[in-house]
Amino acid sequence: MGVKSKTLVQISPRVRIERGPVVKEAEATEALLDDRVTADHYKVTPKDPETGDFPRDKHGNVKGPKDAIGRPIELGKPMRYLDWKGQHAWKVYMWVDNEDHPQGGWYVYQHEHRDYETAVAEATKLAVKEGDL
Repeated sequence: MGVKSKTLVQISPRVRIERGPVVKEAEATEALLDDRVTADHYKVTPKDPETGDFPRDKHGNVKGPKDAIGRPIELGKPMRYLDWKGQHAWKVYMWVDNEDHPQGGWYVYQHEHRDYETAVAEATKLAVKEGDL
């Protein structure tokens, strides 16, 4: 386990915990997606006008904006977002490979905990389960 900062701890090569804003869930509305309320990267995920489906990359991942847990954002549907103005928690993330991404992949949110010890324990279980420890 490597402590990178006061807010980031690398549990294994693919699992880390990070202290940050709580993840909330709400119905995606124009008001919620306003840049003054949520971060500017939360936008409606465009659909292909011919098929009505979300465009996908060669790995089957939806292209375009996504919510805090990687789901497409659709008006009227639930979305998760980071509440930068509210309380903070320790979040567990796991690296997902994607060769189309400039960094080769990204960390995907798994769950969060209010206290550090629980987050470390849950992240360690995840790393063991994934064969990372």
